Amino acid sequence: MYKKILVATDLTPASEPAVRAALDLAQVLGAHVTALHVLDAPLESNTWFLPDSPEMVALRAAIAQEEATVHGQLAAQIGALAHGAVNVTAVVRRGNPVDIIRAVADDISADLLVLGTHGRRGIQHALIGSVAERVVRTADQAVLTIRSR
Repeated sequence: MYKKILVATDLTPASEPAVRAALDLAQVLGAHVTALHVLDAPLESNTWFLPDSPEMVALRAAIAQEEATVHGQLAAQIGALAHGAVNVTAVVRRGNPVDIIRAVADDISADLLVLGTHGRRGIQHALIGSVAERVVRTADQAVLTIRSR
């Protein structure tokens, strides 16, 4: 049924139930999991500095270091929550979370998206919005949302 599962995580404890659900489903179904974390896009600083200026070199190094650190955090979250042999690929991308989740899902031909939801309501939901809600409304794949506890 589902052979390629994409789980998006913000690396907080609130996202752990969604990651755990994706890993458990993958184990039962023999599916491959792609675990995704989306970072904010860096500032478009190419217009501020010359491409090889010391500032740009330092900015690129800082961005690469952040991505490596987050990739390690993602791998640690997966390792802590995996209870069996599951084939998992960790992916870190930058950009708008909704756009990146949909793009990665299409890139890997995901059958199922698993997303955590914080369960915000009222004014907080109206002001902040919900990545999960927007993905549910716009994704071409089946979406399983798991509310954080």
